[in-house]
Amino acid sequence: QLWLDQKLVERTDRLIGNSVAVADFYQSIGYPADRISVIPNGIDVPEPTPFDRDALLAEFEIPRGVPVIGFVGRMAKQKRVDDLVFAMALVAILRPDAHMLLVGEGPERDKLMKFARDINIDSHTRFIGHRADAARLLRIMDLFWIASDFEGQSNSIMEAMAAGLPVIATDIPPNRELVIDGETGF
Repeated sequence: QLWLDQKLVERTDRLIGNSVAVADFYQSIGYPADRISVIPNGIDVPEPTPFDRDALLAEFEIPRGVPVIGFVGRMAKQKRVDDLVFAMALVAILRPDAHMLLVGEGPERDKLMKFARDINIDSHTRFIGHRADAARLLRIMDLFWIASDFEGQSNSIMEAMAAGLPVIATDIPPNRELVIDGETGF
């Protein structure tokens, strides 16, 4: 995609980035700043509806009253979900009751499930695949994790924040536009 973007720079009237970080990146590879605009992503914020947290936890075989760490996104290399699974193994040493709910599909999913089994953290992780009700599932999480190497602007972070979740995200420029370290997350 980057190769194609570079080939089309002379034929492009306006490049739209979904974050300042994306705009800065394209400017750094030669797009003229006066032909770059930023239109941030938007999300639908659903109206809160009544739900039974304990029933949802039971659906995923997560005990009541335990901390639930969540990830929602595409299970692809750039998302570094393997690092989250490994980190969960470390978290479980300090908080053996903690569980991780991983929502999403992608090319890495099977490898990640095997990795969780290989490091004996599968009893603390739930890979539940793509869910149309991901916004509702955010409400059973206590914390949202994302470890991406790169993003444009993360809808997942915005959706987690809209659900009132603290966010732990990789320290990359687009995440810094959303997460204020120590205030709205880390």
